[in-house]
Amino acid sequence: MEREAVFSGYCRCLDGSRMVAVEIGENGCADVGCGYADCPYAAGCPIGQKITAFLSE
Repeated sequence: MEREAVFSGYCRCLDGSRMVAVEIGENGCADVGCGYADCPYAAGCPIGQKITAFLSE
């Protein structure tokens, strides 16, 4: 099942607002439109928290 979502909020890396698209393909692989996987702020980033919740659904 494919799923997609768009999240907006404050990005700590950019120090500003941003929109990030997240798509999960039929193979279960996620395509995240930012550096979420390597972001040092992902756990404390408002967008990162939304992405984490979406991926765990």
